[in-house]
Amino acid sequence: MTLVENFRRLRRDLVVLRFDGVRSIGESYKDRNCRYSGKEMINMTLSQGMEDILTTLDYVCENPDFTATETILVSFSLAACMARKAILADSRQRVSYWLSAWGSPDAQSTIRSSTGGVDFIGNYQRGISCGVTNVLGHLIDNDRFCSDAIRSGMAFLEDAKRDMAKIGVPVTWIYGQYDEWIDPLRIREIMRVKAPGTREVLELSTGHMPTTSDEAMEAYLLIASRIWRHLFREEVEIRKPSRTSAIRLRNAEWGRTPKHSLKDQADYWETYLLGQGHLEVGFDVMAETEEHQQFMREQIECLDIRLGESVADFGGGTGLFHQSLLGLDQTSQLFEESEPHRPIICSVDF
Repeated sequence: MTLVENFRRLRRDLVVLRFDGVRSIGESYKDRNCRYSGKEMINMTLSQGMEDILTTLDYVCENPDFTATETILVSFSLAACMARKAILADSRQRVSYWLSAWGSPDAQSTIRSSTGGVDFIGNYQRGISCGVTNVLGHLIDNDRFCSDAIRSGMAFLEDAKRDMAKIGVPVTWIYGQYDEWIDPLRIREIMRVKAPGTREVLELSTGHMPTTSDEAMEAYLLIASRIWRHLFREEVEIRKPSRTSAIRLRNAEWGRTPKHSLKDQADYWETYLLGQGHLEVGFDVMAETEEHQQFMREQIECLDIRLGESVADFGGGTGLFHQSLLGLDQTSQLFEESEPHRPIICSVDF
């Protein structure tokens, strides 16, 4: 809307084509056995995302409704890996400018950061199979995903550096100052690679995505200004779109979103919190990291629990703290020695 309303106001033609990737969340195609909440992304791969972009470029060039004089690609988050490969794979060189917003320089580092340190791609490379696992609330066939990422050259930073050296179009990369999933040093490393096209790195005061309307609008105004500058080699005032129109569009999009009813709420929440199947850790993915385990050990040491004391854990989530407490050797021994005056442990979540 920011782009469309500003181009209309400034009397310039523009078509904005938004699309979802196949076998991913959104409104595009999903395999028959993956068409309900939580399973949409099981068969998702990065190379499929690259093919989606190339197919979209085919539509841009061959549709009966408009003729594109220039095509600009805007990608978000992990789609940056797909966009990079699509630009290189496009023998017709149809993309004239690439803008990556909160983009991932390589799949390995982003997935590792977003899952609390679990290096699925590195594990797969070492021969450790993960199968179907829960990643940020979505079930993903990690063996399929990781093998595809490595084979297609989207897994590692060195892949990105080699590709960026070959991309001749100008690239603007926007990242969030507080984004814990994307390392800005890795972005600057790939953007410093000598290449035929110009490179620009910009920082926004966001995390991995805008969490307020103001943050979102700041990002969209910046994106629109860079697109205008690329097309017309001038700076113009980019204005916010109509709030009324934005609300109407939002309501229309939510209105057509498929609704799912939970047949078994208890089973849903148990799976969400505790995971399901081999190696799936569910909500408590951070519990698998050494940093989290060390944090728990330090808390227990600081408590210095003595015989006859009661322990209460308020806001305890799924009970990781008292699980660690009961599993610690010296604490377990303390409980055994304290019979029949065993400390009372109570874990309450709000």
